[in-house]
Amino acid sequence: MTEKIIERFEYRGEVLELAAPRDIYESISKMFDETTMEYPDCFINVDQKDYLSIVKDKSRPYCRIEKRQNSLDYYRYNTLVRTTRYNGENYLIDTYVENDDRGVIACFNDYYFKNNDDNMLIHGNLAVNNGEGMLITGPKRAGKTTLAISMIEKIGANMVSEGLTLLENKEDRINGHYLIKPIHVRLYPLLHSNLHDLFTNLEMTYTTQILDTDAIKKIQASGRDDIDASFTMAREVYAERLGVEMLKEHTIDKIIIPSYTEEEKIDISTISYEEALKTIENQIWPKEMLETKKTCEGYFEKEIKDKLPELKFKSIEFHSKDQLEKQVLEELLE
Repeated sequence: MTEKIIERFEYRGEVLELAAPRDIYESISKMFDETTMEYPDCFINVDQKDYLSIVKDKSRPYCRIEKRQNSLDYYRYNTLVRTTRYNGENYLIDTYVENDDRGVIACFNDYYFKNNDDNMLIHGNLAVNNGEGMLITGPKRAGKTTLAISMIEKIGANMVSEGLTLLENKEDRINGHYLIKPIHVRLYPLLHSNLHDLFTNLEMTYTTQILDTDAIKKIQASGRDDIDASFTMAREVYAERLGVEMLKEHTIDKIIIPSYTEEEKIDISTISYEEALKTIENQIWPKEMLETKKTCEGYFEKEIKDKLPELKFKSIEFHSKDQLEKQVLEELLE
């Protein structure tokens, strides 16, 4: 039987007690900012079963979930990789692959969102510079991560969240929080930052990659930086490699909407609330964790939308990371 480590973690007032094999424990411990001795609200137990070799049956989807009467079965192609059960008090996970951190993350977020309705999720990164919180939001491949990493490298910004940001109305201001999840970084910003060595040392990310092993090997061998692929890493790894302080939360003072342009130019503009609103509304994220499926539009309309006109709004168009020099970023943050 695989030895388990038991630890308690805290996130926004909710306490998780995790019992898991060492590799999963080490991954999860690098995604929570705090441990605690408080009595747990949520229990997650992980049993490591015999490893199964994933058979690439291309007639099946790469990832799929089948809902049973009392469980959820997760498949890669047609190979069972995880079974999750919830008995009203505990989450029980049987895993058939190595370092299956994603099962624990999905279960904890399922518990959290079942028991906390006073928030919403938005697709975006939250950076902090000189006490000002800047939510960088926009569609996929718009340059959000490239811009955030440039702020870290060039002006010493700190970070709260990357990829998804949890928003709440707190005393008539909008607060942003990090979410318990791996950080996703696309190939281009990964290779053009201090994260680059993780590309050939993925075991140092302390997460399970979304891509399968063969796909990763092809990308590594290609020598290209423009492939549409992303890699994951633990929150603590991201912080250590970039030398950035990761904050748990911060007030949002400004919203920045980036976009790439084919032309080799850079354009910074102050935009109106009305111009920004459509982009913001399109980036509201559904909460889909296990059987819990909530959308955030209601909370946005009731608690967030009427606070937005008090914020500042800017857009930035750029062609490449090389253009994001210190003076450009300082102009953006004025």
